[in-house]
Amino acid sequence: MGMTGFVLRLQQQFAAARQQLQRFVAAPAGSSVVARSLSREQARDLVVHYWVNQVIHMERWPECDANGNVTWPKPTDKVKLKLNIAGVQFTPDNPQAAGWTETRELDLRNVVLVVRFTQYLKDRWGASVIYWGGLGIGGGRNDNPDTHTEGLAMDFHGAVTSAGHFDVLRDWGNQRVPAAIGGDKFGQWPASATKTSYRLAVDPMDMAKFVLGVAGARGFFEDIYQYLTTQARHDSLEAKPRIGEGSGILHPDTPWNWLRAGHKNHFHFEVAKVK
Repeated sequence: MGMTGFVLRLQQQFAAARQQLQRFVAAPAGSSVVARSLSREQARDLVVHYWVNQVIHMERWPECDANGNVTWPKPTDKVKLKLNIAGVQFTPDNPQAAGWTETRELDLRNVVLVVRFTQYLKDRWGASVIYWGGLGIGGGRNDNPDTHTEGLAMDFHGAVTSAGHFDVLRDWGNQRVPAAIGGDKFGQWPASATKTSYRLAVDPMDMAKFVLGVAGARGFFEDIYQYLTTQARHDSLEAKPRIGEGSGILHPDTPWNWLRAGHKNHFHFEVAKVK
C-alpha cells in the first residue's frame, strides 16, 4: 500500500470512529459543570466530545462496543494529549519535556480544565502558543506522588497572544515588589512574609496607568487568575480569591512563603487533590 492509500485508509478509519460516536458531537451534560466539580463520568464524556470535534488529539482514538458505549477511555483512565489543543500550540518550557510530542498521562478532569483554560486564552486574548510545564511531570520536591505525577495539574509559564508575548518570570516574578506593599530593599518579598498582594497592581484612581495596564502583563495575569478561580481547585474561603490571598492556585505572589520561590516563573493550578 502506497502512502496515498495509507492516508486514505486512515481517514476512513477516523471517519468510521467518529460516526460511532456521533452522540458526542453535541456538548454533554457536564459542559455546564465547573472543572473542579466534574464527576469522572462527566469528564470522560467531555473528553470524547472534544475528540469528536477535533478540539484535542490523543495517543489513541476512543473505542466503543457494538451498542455505541465507550469502552476507552473509561472514566478512571488517563490519556496523553498531542500538543495542539483547541488550535493552540503547546510548547514545553521544561527541560524534562523538551522534544515531547504529547503530554504524559492526564486525569480526564484535568483534560477538561486544560481545554477550557486554553479556549479561554484563545477567545479572550488571541493566544496562539502556550508555554507549559508539569503536565505529567512531578514537582520534584520528594518521591511521593503529587498532583503533577498524577496528571491532575498544569504549570503555565506564558503565552504568545494578540496583545504580545507574556512571560510569568520576566513580566511578573522578576518585577520589583514595591516597598509600599512590603517589598524589601532588594525589591522582593522577605523570606518570612506570609501576607502578600499583587505586585503589579496600580492604584485604580491613577486612571492612565490603570487603563494602560489592563491590556498589558498586569491585566493578563490578573485575568488568568480570576478565570482559574472559576474552574480550578482553590480551597479558599472566598468564592473568587484575589492574588495574594491563600489559594491552591500558586504564582509569584503566593502568600505561602515555602512555596513562593518555586513558583516565581509560573502559575500552578490543579483540578483536584491527590487521594
